[in-house]
Amino acid sequence: MFFIAEGSVLVLAADKNSIVARLEQGNYFGEIAILLKTKRTSNVQAETFCILQCLKKSDLDKIVKNFPSIAQTISIMAKERVQ
Repeated sequence: MFFIAEGSVLVLAADKNSIVARLEQGNYFGEIAILLKTKRTSNVQAETFCILQCLKKSDLDKIVKNFPSIAQTISIMAKERVQ
């Protein structure tokens, strides 16, 4: 899972041309594959210079164990993005 610390990215559809979303500082991506245990559903391309922070699944599991409300928030977003 990746958090955007600086910059912006474009979320691309399977055709790698259609822009699905634009994410900026404070947004995250990569949660769908981790939480829903599936392959990634889209591609992400830097729109500007970016600084990303990475959170491994094992670390995310530790966080959600102690803060279940975070897991719920991220799960809701993941399900919305799948649709």
